[in-house]
Amino acid sequence: MKLKAKIVLLFSLVIILGTAAMGTFATYTLNSKIKEAAVHKLTSDLEISKALIESKYPGDWSVQGDKLYKGSTLINDNTELVDMVGDLTGDTVTVFLGDKRVTTNVKKDDGARAVGTTVSDIVAETTLKNGQIYLGEATVVNTLSQTAYEPIKDKSGSIIGIYYVGVPNSVYDEIVIRFMDQVIIFGISGLLVAIIASYLVAHYNARPLYKLTQVAYQVASGDLRVEKLTVNRKDELGDLSRSVNSMVDNLHELIGSVSDTAVQVAASSEELSASTEQAAISTEQVTETIQTVAAGAESQLQRTQESEMAIEGMTMGIQSIAETSVAVAEASLQSAMEAEQGNESIQQAVQQMAMIVETVNEYASGMKVLEQRSQEIGAIVEVITGIAAQTNLLALNAAIEAARAGEHGKGFAVVADEVRKLAEQSGQSAGQIENLIQAIQAETTRSIDSMDKVMREVQSGTEVVHVAGSAFHHILESARQVAEQVQEMTASSQEMSASSQEVAQSVEEVTRIANDSASNAKMVAASSEEQLAVIEEISRSSESLSEMAQELQEKIKKFQV
Repeated sequence: MKLKAKIVLLFSLVIILGTAAMGTFATYTLNSKIKEAAVHKLTSDLEISKALIESKYPGDWSVQGDKLYKGSTLINDNTELVDMVGDLTGDTVTVFLGDKRVTTNVKKDDGARAVGTTVSDIVAETTLKNGQIYLGEATVVNTLSQTAYEPIKDKSGSIIGIYYVGVPNSVYDEIVIRFMDQVIIFGISGLLVAIIASYLVAHYNARPLYKLTQVAYQVASGDLRVEKLTVNRKDELGDLSRSVNSMVDNLHELIGSVSDTAVQVAASSEELSASTEQAAISTEQVTETIQTVAAGAESQLQRTQESEMAIEGMTMGIQSIAETSVAVAEASLQSAMEAEQGNESIQQAVQQMAMIVETVNEYASGMKVLEQRSQEIGAIVEVITGIAAQTNLLALNAAIEAARAGEHGKGFAVVADEVRKLAEQSGQSAGQIENLIQAIQAETTRSIDSMDKVMREVQSGTEVVHVAGSAFHHILESARQVAEQVQEMTASSQEMSASSQEVAQSVEEVTRIANDSASNAKMVAASSEEQLAVIEEISRSSESLSEMAQELQEKIKKFQV
């Protein structure tokens, strides 16, 4: 549904609902006011007709048998009286003897006067029983009417009948219907006017919206060659039109800027791709050269290593003599030192064995205390197990007693069951603890036996250590004498070895330099290869960037600026 139709429909619904609401309220108000006016009229008619009857038929009301009199005039079937009042007021008029009509201008469906019919119960109770005037709506011979009933009293004040005047509701209903017809006519007229007005308003407001829609369609399809919207309004539609004009201008600038940037990016990416290709070629050449240098360095290193091996072979004989002498001297010194250290170690071992004996004794005492405490815990666990069994038995007895108690024992039965479960869990836990205690006691017994064995072994070891201490003392004296003689022989061999070592060090320095040169050449070659890989990656990225720039240019071409 288009906006114009929505506006017309909205205005029409508002007018229809407003007219219906006002018509309903006006009809209700009119109906109430008419009924209120009818009551006032009937009250006035009641007084006027009573005065008229009094002037025409003077005297008191009285009853003689089943006859009703006004003064000396018989009222039964006196149509002159009711017709006179009815012609004067336009009302229906009835005179009742008790609750029965004795004269009336109210007619039944067959056209006969409704003489002999009775008044409604509610009216009879109000007038005949309570002695009050009844004003309001009542059914008069099957016709709903606005009525006024007044009790008729004789000269003693006794209620002998009812005097009635009324108007059928159909008279007032016709007035209300005519008013409703006028309201409907007015509503239809207003609806037509509203439809025309809403159509004009919708047409006035929908025209710029239609233009805005056309512009939006063109821009959405990529055509930015749209004419600027003419803005003469100062409402929201005017603001929207100005915003659309501004959006189109900004899109013009944006597409132009993006297009220029895409061209520049494409050109730059092509230049970058060419530069990276050239750099890749140069890097390849550098890599090949470095690899050649590395191969030469490897060859030089190999020849230097061969020379080093020859020098080493020459010096090995000299060094062997010196090393043998040094080794003998060192061995003799080492033997003396080790003998001295062995003596010290033997003395320390004696002290440590004494400490071990003391520690083992303390540990054995602790294990015996642990065994005693384990037995005490086992006794406590047996007590807990007995308590758990007794508690379980008590819970079972309590559950039996609760079952005997019926409904009153259900709560206690739940508690007894929980106590029984707790007792079972306590018994199980006590059993687990007892098993653990038994395992601890067994391990403790084994540990005590092991401690006894350790004590015996320690005592035996202490005796052996004492014997070894004496032997090491004799060895120490002999080693000191041998060391003094070997040191004199070593001094001569060391002087001869010093010269050969200087030559070997010079050759080793040359080898190290050659090795460093070869390593550096390899590192440069590896760096060149990595640089070549990076340049190739840059080349691929520049090609991808160029393709993306071309795709961007193709998409921008969809916009017609």
